[in-house]
Amino acid sequence: MAAAVPALAASYDFPSAMPPGCSGSYTCGSLNLAGVDTVTISGTRPAAVTVTQNLSLNDAKINQGTSAADPALVVQGRLTPATKKGKLRVATVRHVLPMSLLGAL
Repeated sequence: MAAAVPALAASYDFPSAMPPGCSGSYTCGSLNLAGVDTVTISGTRPAAVTVTQNLSLNDAKINQGTSAADPALVVQGRLTPATKKGKLRVATVRHVLPMSLLGAL
């Protein structure tokens, strides 16, 4: 039986080290973060990150140490599940699963 390998944390930064599928305009297609991942904004503020498809936060650390108003997070697909570690403002969401997690933002 093989031993479980712990997930490696990814550290993303807008605009210098964006997640795969994201462009310089802070627009991403589908984005799937892991609980050990961190996302920060070091570029122009205020910032809005737009996800044109689905966003899975999976308890990733978003925007720690800054205000909830920056960045705004625009999700045009599904958002699941919401993060409890960090601060963000969800500006637009078309579909949210599960709704009970929005209170954690």
